Amino acid sequence: MNTAIPTFASRASLLPVELRQLPHLQRRIILCIACVGCALRLLFWFYTDRVWEDALITVLHSENFAGGLGLTHHHPGYAPLHGFTSPLSVLIPLAADIFHIGWGLPFQKLVSALISVPTVLLAGAIALNPAFRLNFWLVSIFCSYLAFEHHQILWGMAGMETQVAVFAMMFAMYCALKGDAKLIGLSMAFLIYARPDFAIFAAVVALYIAMARREALYPSLGIALALYTPWIVFTLTYYGSPVPNTILAKSMGYSLWTRHTALLSEPFWANVWARVHDYIYLPLGPSFSGHGTGFLKFLDDGLVSRLCTVILLVGCAAMLRSFQKFYAIPLLACLAYSTYYVFFVPAIAGWYLVPFSAINCLLLVLGLGAVFEYLIVTARIPALSRLACILYVTPFLMVLPTTFAAERDIQRYIETPVRRALGTYLFEHKKPGDTVGCEPLGYIGYYSRMPVYDYPGLASPEVSAFMRKNPDKRTMDRMLEALQPSWIVLREHELRYMNTLQHMSFLQTGYTIEKTFRSDPVHTGEVFRAASNIDLTFVLLKKSRP
Repeated sequence: MNTAIPTFASRASLLPVELRQLPHLQRRIILCIACVGCALRLLFWFYTDRVWEDALITVLHSENFAGGLGLTHHHPGYAPLHGFTSPLSVLIPLAADIFHIGWGLPFQKLVSALISVPTVLLAGAIALNPAFRLNFWLVSIFCSYLAFEHHQILWGMAGMETQVAVFAMMFAMYCALKGDAKLIGLSMAFLIYARPDFAIFAAVVALYIAMARREALYPSLGIALALYTPWIVFTLTYYGSPVPNTILAKSMGYSLWTRHTALLSEPFWANVWARVHDYIYLPLGPSFSGHGTGFLKFLDDGLVSRLCTVILLVGCAAMLRSFQKFYAIPLLACLAYSTYYVFFVPAIAGWYLVPFSAINCLLLVLGLGAVFEYLIVTARIPALSRLACILYVTPFLMVLPTTFAAERDIQRYIETPVRRALGTYLFEHKKPGDTVGCEPLGYIGYYSRMPVYDYPGLASPEVSAFMRKNPDKRTMDRMLEALQPSWIVLREHELRYMNTLQHMSFLQTGYTIEKTFRSDPVHTGEVFRAASNIDLTFVLLKKSRP
């Protein structure tokens, strides 16, 4: 019997064929990038213990289901409410919570860390497709971005489905290049299980299949529909609608900026530029969004991002010279999602953009390859590509110690002594039938295990009903005035503002300040860009009369 330890060559047979065809050293480099990316995620997990607010919203659904309360947030006496957006964001933790309640969140993080490896390997296989004629070092740029960029690490390792969503995009593009109808159908279904808005990306993939492999279009669409239909049936029968309540709540609570801005006016173009520059393309360079208030620039003042955006645009033009049908996927995805985020999303959360940033980086390397091929002597392309790889990847690696420390400090000195402590305090002091009203749902709902009247009603049937019935009163102050919960949680600036509103006088007459929760006064000043955090202080008010 042969009991020899498997060799590297035998393990390499598990890799995509494009990677297996690389020279030995180059194959090892791609594998090293993927493994270091996974190791960085595990380090981030244990070093920062970061838990994102929105991850706790979803995982509470999972824990409630495992505990027999149903796949819903905590609202006893109400029918289950679809208070999460991504099916996979709840199905992954549920796979662990059904064995032991509380395992779901760590399992989500573990899956995110492990799935980063095939994400990077698939990205390398896509970029190495012979039709694109990309130099190995340009391929390494794409792989390194997915492995090392801070936000590609942050949200998946803070308990969200973001890393799985990036994998879903890479898997779909790889399957589309391969042309196998079964795998294409599987990948398209997986896309929509990852995020509902990935239906846009699935449509782009379907368009490519119609252009390049028409015979696979209908079988793949049929398979995708068959695989996603069970979820539609489940949500229809369990919730009454396949549309997540989170989508409906945000559409009622947050107004599109275009409704209040004259078309083609100066403020209109200013808003477009702000969204394009400060959100959509800023993550192409070193940036930081750990405070949840948008992407912050580093010392380069966004220079890398702006330079990459210019290269991306010029590169897209160069790609048209030797157009490959596959280019339609990243090009149309870039156009569609840029339009979507600029004009049709009321408030852009940073984690929305992580998969989109991966597509932009793919366009960057494809465009850079096209520009090099058009302008540079062939013999000089490898050296120039190596230099571009070093210059691009190095800043992302350099900022990781700063961003990792920042996430640890945010969790340790802000989230734990403020929102987590607030939720725990409510759990210890609540009475049967008590309710709490606030804007942030995650920590407060998870640790208090109370019915939360959250604005704009992501997981609250009471708030959703109020918003539907009162289209002219869709603000947090009006919601609190109407529902008047047992407890109210407000940020300091929210309380100051509401005290200026005449109809909110009941806060002074009917509520008393129970306790104020502040971030660690000794260490908060040391937190990276702490001034950008709006959650440093919360005030807890308690109802003083019936």
